[in-house]
Formats: sequence, C-alpha cells, structure tokens
Amino acid sequence: MQLDVKPIPKGGLDCLECLIATMASHWQRGFAFMFIQDMLLEYKREESAGLAGRISCGAERSLDNLRKYHGLEYCEYRDHSVSEAVEAILEKLSEGAAVSVEMLSEKLYWDPNYGKPGDDTHLFLVTGYDERMRTFRCTDSFYNQYNVDLSVEALQSGYRSWGIVRVVGEEQPDLREKLMTALFSQRSGRSTGLSLPEQIRQFAQDIDELDIAAELGPKPDQAALVGRMYTISRLYKQNGAMVREAADASTASAAGAPHKLMDAIGTQWGMVGAMLIKRYNEPENVPLREALQKRIHQIADMEHELYEAIVIFQNMPDMRSTVPPSPASPASPAFGSGNEEWPRTVFIPLVDHYNNHGIRKPEDRAEANLTGSGQAMLADGFPSGSELRCEGMAFLLPPLRPDSYDNLSCRKQFIAIEPGIYRRLNLLAFSEWGDASETMSVVYRDGQAKDIPLEITDWVKSPNYGERIAWEGAFGEYRDNGFEPLPYVCYLFAMQYTLDRDAETVGVQLPYCPNLHLFAISLTGPSRDA
Repeated sequence: MQLDVKPIPKGGLDCLECLIATMASHWQRGFAFMFIQDMLLEYKREESAGLAGRISCGAERSLDNLRKYHGLEYCEYRDHSVSEAVEAILEKLSEGAAVSVEMLSEKLYWDPNYGKPGDDTHLFLVTGYDERMRTFRCTDSFYNQYNVDLSVEALQSGYRSWGIVRVVGEEQPDLREKLMTALFSQRSGRSTGLSLPEQIRQFAQDIDELDIAAELGPKPDQAALVGRMYTISRLYKQNGAMVREAADASTASAAGAPHKLMDAIGTQWGMVGAMLIKRYNEPENVPLREALQKRIHQIADMEHELYEAIVIFQNMPDMRSTVPPSPASPASPAFGSGNEEWPRTVFIPLVDHYNNHGIRKPEDRAEANLTGSGQAMLADGFPSGSELRCEGMAFLLPPLRPDSYDNLSCRKQFIAIEPGIYRRLNLLAFSEWGDASETMSVVYRDGQAKDIPLEITDWVKSPNYGERIAWEGAFGEYRDNGFEPLPYVCYLFAMQYTLDRDAETVGVQLPYCPNLHLFAISLTGPSRDA
C-alpha cells in the first residue's frame, strides 16, 4: 500500500503546517487562509522581564478556518496506545489515506535532534507500508524527505500521536476582498496609539540599549527574544503566502504587490534574529550593532510601504479570483542552459578575504565554528583545491588547510577583480540562521555601481530563491561530549546574475551581513578573441 505524496517545502511554516500544505497541494487545494485571523504584531513599551515580553504577534493557525475556507480538516488522536495507533495507521493506509505521525525528535533519524534527549517532537506523513520489511514509507516536507523508510519499531519507540488530513467540503472562491479588509484593519486600529512603523522604531531604540548577555542568556539561539524574531518572520511569510494565493496573476506579479513586501519583511525579521545571535558572540562589534539598527529601521520603512500597497490593492477593481492550488515560485536568478559552450571564466581569489573557520577537518586543532554557536561543515567530500561546475557556472575553491579560514563572512568587504567587461557574476554561497536578503554592488571603472539584490537560502534548507545546489555534504555541532556529526545535509548554492553594462568591472562591494557566507566568486564574459 503506497500513496505518492511529494514533499513541498514551505518557508515559514512549522511541521504541522508543512504537512497540511503538502496534502492541500496534493489535492489541489489552498491552505493559507487558516492564518486569516492572526495577523497582529504589536510592540508595547511596558516593564517586563525582558524585551521579548513586550512583543505580541499572532502566528497561530486556525484549523476552523482551514475547514471553512479550504474544505480541509485535520484530526489528531492522542488517546490510543502505541499498538492501537499502529493498527489504526495501517487501517487508514489500506483505505488509501496519508496519515500524520508525531514522534519524539530524538527517535527520528532524519531530525537534527536525533539522539539528543529532550521533549521536542516532530510531525511527518506516513504514506505507505511494506509488510515484508515491516517499514513505513514516509514523506516530510519540513525536512524535505521523500519516500524514506521508518521501521515499525522505530516509530513505536518515539510515538506520541497520529492524525489525518481529509477533504470535508468545497473550497470557497472570492476571498480577496475579505483578506485585504482584514490586513487593512490590523494596521489601522492599534491599541498603543502608534503606527506599526513607529512601534518598530521604538523597538530598534530599545534593542540598541539592550544588555544582550542578560536578555539572551547562556544559549542565545534558544532565547525567547530570538525565538520571537523567527516567529514574526514566520508570521509575515505565512500571510505573504496567503495574499499570493488570494490574488490573480496580474495582482501577484505587479510591482509592490503586498505579498512580495510581506515575504521580504519576514526574511528581514529572521535576519534580525540571526544578527542578535552574532551580536551576543561579538558584544563589542560596533559595525554589527549599527547594521542591526539599520535593518530594523529598514523593516519600519517597508511596513509603511506595505500599508500603502494594501490600500492600493484593496481598491483595485476586478481582481477577485478563486484560490489557486499552490503559490507561484519565487523569481530565479539568470542561469545559462548548462549546454552552451563554456565562456571565458575569471576566478576571483578570496583566500585573503576569508575570515571564518567553518569546515571541520580531521587535522584541525582549533574548533571550526561556522555559525558562532558550534555548528560546522564536515570536510569529507568538500571540493577543495578543485574546480566546481554547476549549470554553466564554474568556481575555483582553494585547498583546505588545518586551522585556517575557509570562507568569507560578509562584513562590507570590497573585493577587487581583474578589470574587464563581463556578462555574468557567479556566487557560491549560503546563509545561516535563516535566509538572507541583502544588496551587493558591482563597481565599474568609471565610478558607477550596479546594485544586485541577493536572496540566499539557509545552508540546511532546500533552495527558496531559485539557486542551484552546487554541492551537498554533512555537518555537525559541538555538544557536551565533543563534536557530533548530524544525520542531515547542508548545501552550497550557486547563483548567477546578469551584468548588462559595456564597461569595465573593477570590484564587488559586499554588504554587512555576517550570516551570509561566500566561498567563491567568478565572472564570465566574452571569449578572449571576441
């Protein structure tokens, strides 16, 4: 018995929401209107135990809305014994259903918390059963797993609950007007008397005066304030997906569309969380402190743009439509076909700019620490000292050396390049502690510069912005008993950007974004005899 359900990774969703979104897409339904009542973000200057307590945000889903607007129902069962649950799961699979299972993360081998004692749990789909092998076939969109096997014994060892997503009615059409009205009302009537941009600027001022060590505690990545930043990020991305699903093609593709701003604001809030962790590790770093301030003020400006965009789109005539089955994919960078003749490629040496030891080598004496919180890539299979090719792009990676830097954490470096007229700029990079959204500049000999928007996915996630996976490998983290590899993959992403000026390029100005890591840069241009 086997149901073919393909994973559909959804940025900004938790494991249950990913599961629901996957089944909704399988049935060609929408899902995002289960968030329609929960769009509130407020910051109130009140005495509290910490800054996190001053922030309220409604990021909870409503399963009633899922049923009301999309005709889908999620039912969870917790009152079965383990043996009863296994029997019920097998019965539902025999009926052709996909079943959700909640397990302890420490017992689930593809979960990053596998083997780490704790109370964390994770939800995934069981889509089939192999009676001869006594294994369940599983799909997990949150961790991008497709048709992976899990033994009955493993499921029993960590079982907590089971559930099912099912179709119970028709999906409602014409939801756009209701959606835009809700978005507008959430931004126009706030209990603090301040607009949301004003509240965000207050937050920026308060965070600048923050005792970062006292606020975040001994484990900054688990601190309430950092968690709140990622929750806000998820909130905006959820609502961005909802707006995109409610819009017709002309609305969704328009410049300044609300869903694009919401998604961008969500990414920026996630980067605030990442920069808080960096600031904890570098409390005396003034440029980092200034960059954090700048980013929060940018969010305030973007929120003002969003308010205006909602007003405009709310009043647009003839834009109503039914909810399409799934959101449109984000725009991709420009890539070569991969089949054309290889153009002249110039490799830009970055070794002198490397400032981060992120790849753990057996001969290292110093600890590799890519993220500042103990995570590092493993050197096994890393293409050091060789040329790496990916879909019309080529990169030259230097050899790995013991106890040496192996990548560049972006801190506003200027990278000089061999002067020439180039057609494409190629980057080999990833982000950590969430996706990154930044701007870099290509500098020409005549003093002009071309800004290039960068959207780069987190190193342990499937690409969200059209990047290409150039390499995948393993990583681990330092724990109480030393460094432990994790049963998980990480990625190096290749991106390509078009340069359209017939002028000599002389350098690249990088942004200040410490969680954005570059491993290689190359440029392609006309052949030498062109």
